[in-house]
Amino acid sequence: MRGSVTKNRVGLFPNFLLNWLIQPKRVRRNIKNPAFTHFILFFVGIYDLIRERILKPVYRSLPLGFKIWYDQVRYKA
Repeated sequence: MRGSVTKNRVGLFPNFLLNWLIQPKRVRRNIKNPAFTHFILFFVGIYDLIRERILKPVYRSLPLGFKIWYDQVRYKA
């Protein structure tokens, strides 16, 4: 899974959402009826495509001063 992993989040998902999604009752229902799961995964795939093909190349092309400022704000360095 892509994204940062901390005590409160795994990639895109906060822990409470991940725990809610992996409850046995919910997993059984999604295995029986996979249409909704495929629908959600389609949008996750689109998000991943936008992130990898558009946002990352744009970020990499930005000036170094902006990247340093952004990292200081993001990581509170």
